[in-house]
Amino acid sequence: MTVAHPLPTEWQFWVIQIKWEGKNRNFEIEPIVGFKTVEDFWNNFMQFPPIGEIKKGGISLFKKGIKPAWEDPKNENGQAVTISLSVWTQELWEKIILAIVGGSIDDVIKEPELCGMYAKVNQIGLSVALWFGPGELNVNALAEVLSLDPAVLQVKAHPKN
Repeated sequence: MTVAHPLPTEWQFWVIQIKWEGKNRNFEIEPIVGFKTVEDFWNNFMQFPPIGEIKKGGISLFKKGIKPAWEDPKNENGQAVTISLSVWTQELWEKIILAIVGGSIDDVIKEPELCGMYAKVNQIGLSVALWFGPGELNVNALAEVLSLDPAVLQVKAHPKN
């Protein structure tokens, strides 16, 4: 019998399709798979193509019960921290994902709450943003957890509803 290793928090992967109707942008957000153990995470994560092979669209990873939308009560009045890098490696991508699901970010940053992550591929490349709830965010502490220069982290408030 295999022993499961529970994660500190249950998570949900989502796929996000952006559809244009004239000048209006619509988001189609669908849950893909949830997980609450290390084994389930790896079984699901390994099904995704490497980050460099994703050509279009977006993927999100949010805590169970939080939808990757500004309108979700946990995201309202929150903020996104965009990681601005010209080059992304699979190693860095995995390091960020593991810091999220493994609880490293939550261990260091208690407030505001980490809600999830949104990654999208567009004409200029990969954009990754960590979404937090409302509150004062210590960007330097986040940069340290992710082993990144704080200068590559841009904080932006979510739009008001």
